[in-house]
Amino acid sequence: MFAALVLFENGCVAQLTANYTTGARLERYEIHGQGISAYLEGVSQGTLVSQGEERTLSDAGDGGLRAQARFFLDCVKEDRPIGLPAANLDEAVKTMALAETILNSIRD
Repeated sequence: MFAALVLFENGCVAQLTANYTTGARLERYEIHGQGISAYLEGVSQGTLVSQGEERTLSDAGDGGLRAQARFFLDCVKEDRPIGLPAANLDEAVKTMALAETILNSIRD
């Protein structure tokens, strides 16, 4: 299990926590801004809280993991580079470099 506090160049702060010691995996996100928060269970469902009002978010069959997979497959099928809204190769390499930095800095 490890956790990292990441400060991005644009001033955003992220906390990343991973636990590989359990028998199951859950993907959860919390995103906070001034007056708004999003609590996501994976990329398919969650809750948005804005100015005290709560709204349920869900994957209505056209978003989340299905949309990610469809976008990737369409890029491959049409021989076009992967770009927004997905991460391109340059962004993926930066993400892996961040993951390696975090893993290499874990203390025993």
